[in-house]
Amino acid sequence: MSSPPEGRLDPAVLKAAGGVRAHYAAGRLAVVQPGADGRRAASELRLHAAATLRQWRWRAAQPYAPECLTLNLSNRCNLACRYCFSAHDGRNNSPVLRDPAILAAAAALVAGHCREKGLPFQLVVHGGGEPTLHWEEMEQAVAVTRAAAGAAGIGWRSYIATNGVMDEDRCRWLAANFTGIGLSCDGPPDVQDRQRAAAGGAPTSAAIERTARCLRELGCDFSIRATITPATVERQPAIVAWLHQTLGATRIRFEPVYRAGAAAIAAAADPAAESATDAAAVAESAPDAVELPNPPPWNRPNMRTDPSRLCDR
Repeated sequence: MSSPPEGRLDPAVLKAAGGVRAHYAAGRLAVVQPGADGRRAASELRLHAAATLRQWRWRAAQPYAPECLTLNLSNRCNLACRYCFSAHDGRNNSPVLRDPAILAAAAALVAGHCREKGLPFQLVVHGGGEPTLHWEEMEQAVAVTRAAAGAAGIGWRSYIATNGVMDEDRCRWLAANFTGIGLSCDGPPDVQDRQRAAAGGAPTSAAIERTARCLRELGCDFSIRATITPATVERQPAIVAWLHQTLGATRIRFEPVYRAGAAAIAAAADPAAESATDAAAVAESAPDAVELPNPPPWNRPNMRTDPSRLCDR
């Protein structure tokens, strides 16, 4: 395979302020601190960009053979998160997947490829909204995909990402019908209720605590995903401790808020590094194991890279 033109790999300078330079190339970000040699950052970015291009060219040349059915039922949501990427995207008018024939055809396609590869069927339900608002469609998705997996003679696994604002009956149904559940919670009540309030402005922290307690009592495998914003970047150790001690989380994923801009990233770089390191120390010192996958990249000297590694998706 021929090498791509070098010009396509050159890192773009997103922002330069106060001697701090932020560079981006092919899904990876590097922030070079004042006085640091930027050549190392540029070299790493070019290597990563070249590897990414090779990988995606290889994927594009392969036959379409999906191994997972991911459903975004709609963008409707019962929360009004301050940083939501779909909040101004006509979310309440977005379509809902209701045609069982489309769902059945997609499930059969995925099941066939999973059988050929010796894999279990994978159903993932998430998206720009809250999937549990479409309860009947979600029940249908579980039933149809389970049937497709059974017809193919393979196992079936499922995962749902939810904001956790639901009653206990629905929580129990999720625990019985999903092999993995991801709850979104940004931290203690003062953080959660400020950043992830209900659509009408009501607090949501009590609902999250109730749902987490219900899942723990049922022995359900669940993880917590927290979005780190400029307001919480220095509170990461306290957030890890609270999510573990109060919600009972043993797997926590931190993901930075996006579209914050290079200036905000640069301004938050040093406190973020210190706070992320302290958060990892809190996780490691817990009496029972707390997994903080893919440690935050801020704890590198002179360079900050790849914010997507804050999340294990």
